[in-house]
Amino acid sequence: MATSLPDDVRSWLQERGYNPFGDLCATKPGSGWTIMHQACDAGALNVCQWLLNNGAGSTIRTKDNEGWTPMFRACECGHLHIAQVTNAVFKLRLYYHILLWV
Repeated sequence: MATSLPDDVRSWLQERGYNPFGDLCATKPGSGWTIMHQACDAGALNVCQWLLNNGAGSTIRTKDNEGWTPMFRACECGHLHIAQVTNAVFKLRLYYHILLWV
C-alpha cells in the first residue's frame, strides 16, 4: 500500500516528467532507466526511500540498456549513501525470501 506522497517527492517526479501515481517500475524508452535509476543518479535519497517503500523496490536490480543498475549509478555519481540504503533493502528482501523457501 502506498504511503502519502510528500510534496518534495511529488515535485521531483513531476519535474522529470514522471506521473507520481503511474507505474513506478516503468522504464524510459531509449535508455531503459527507471525512476529509481534517475533518483540514484541525482542523489535524491528521499525519492529513493519513497520508491523503495511504495512498490518500486524491485527496480534496484533493474539494468538499463547499458547493463547498469540504479545502485551502480549511485556509486558512479558518488552517492554512496544511496548505494548503502538500496543495498540494505535488497539484502533484507533477499533474506526474507530465503526464509519463505526454508
